[in-house]
Amino acid sequence: MAGYGVLRRPAAATLLGYLVVGRLAGAAFPIAFVIVLAATRGYAQAALLQGVLVAALAGSAPFRARVLDRVGTRRALLPQCVISTVATVALAVCAGQPHVSGAVIALLTLVVALSTPALDAAVRTSWRRTATSDAEVKALHALDSIIEEAGFLAGPPLAATLMLTLDVQTGIIVIAALMRAITLLTVLTPVVRRTLLADRPPTASTDPASPTTSIAPAASGPQKPGRTGRCTRLLSHLLGPIAQPQLRRIVTPIVVMGTSFGFLGIALPALAAGSGAIAASGFITAAISLGGLIGGLAYGGLKLTGSLWRRHAVISLVFGLPVIALLVARSPWSVAAILVIAGLAVTPLYINSYLLIDQELPDTVKHEANTWVAVGNDLGYIIGISTGGILLTSRHDYDAALAGAALTGLLLVAVAIRALMRTGHTTQSAPAADTAPPRQAADQEDATT
Repeated sequence: MAGYGVLRRPAAATLLGYLVVGRLAGAAFPIAFVIVLAATRGYAQAALLQGVLVAALAGSAPFRARVLDRVGTRRALLPQCVISTVATVALAVCAGQPHVSGAVIALLTLVVALSTPALDAAVRTSWRRTATSDAEVKALHALDSIIEEAGFLAGPPLAATLMLTLDVQTGIIVIAALMRAITLLTVLTPVVRRTLLADRPPTASTDPASPTTSIAPAASGPQKPGRTGRCTRLLSHLLGPIAQPQLRRIVTPIVVMGTSFGFLGIALPALAAGSGAIAASGFITAAISLGGLIGGLAYGGLKLTGSLWRRHAVISLVFGLPVIALLVARSPWSVAAILVIAGLAVTPLYINSYLLIDQELPDTVKHEANTWVAVGNDLGYIIGISTGGILLTSRHDYDAALAGAALTGLLLVAVAIRALMRTGHTTQSAPAADTAPPRQAADQEDATT
């Protein structure tokens, strides 16, 4: 628990306080957006425009973060925040006006998505500068992920409360204004700016241990500069850090877990409807977040041994093994119990992913690399919910979708076992790797400056 002493520093405490309010409002906005659109334009347009927003946010996230890596957070974040604030408030106002065409709403939705600053990536990259030890870095990432998970629990009730006490139109405007006001405060508050907007020197790319030196696959003999080499370099340039095997190994369990979430996203309402209470699907779904909060608190407080790679595999097993039990679970509450147990691994898997990115990826691409954790989950979710929707032959036929979620759990177990075998082989061939990673000295030097 020593790492939580970092909360006594104004920079950490202030930024985490902003994150609490910002993540709460950010989780409430999509709910309010759908409700407003459904009330003024019908469910079909609401679903379509919400899909445009989510797809544009997820698809553009790596490129928005790449701007921070290339231009620098100090020069990029504030202009992005101003543009996004204006666009978000305009979208909130126009969404509740029936006379505004759907094309205009769609255009505003794209502007909001493309201008939204990669603030989460900037925050997670700044924790290494805020902390003075590895324990503090772990504590900050844990608190960050716990706040995010708590936002998913409290955001929808906030949206409902504001829309019931005020009205639908005023509610979404208040949420949008609160969300963007916190974003502006985050980048303007002096005590936060000193660490959040401190552009790191581009010397990390010359670090001998930096993964940038191994983007292209190693060859056993002399390489000939030809079309293949040019294509590889072009592909690596276009894809960014996800072209590196380290980041793909980090994100793969997240993608598989997101696929499971996608199957559950369509299976749980069908399961609840089959039991005669479709509204109960919200409580069943909340079981995942409940487990995530408990798991995140435990991960942040425990003193864990072993390499981050080994932890990544073990945490994946903790999620995948219970999910396999969905093959035989049919009661809504038995499914909820399984999801609480599996949910214990969700937040720790996110925390460990960010810690691995901090350790394995060079500073010059860390903003973009951090976005791939959320993007990987979104990609998996889209795959799972689309496939689950195809498998459901009727409104109450949830068996196939639950089986799909269970099979993704089995796939995650296979991925984790393979990773454990690779980690064990690496440990045997290089026993000092876990105790003294190549970037450890550089990270400790960064933490004290």
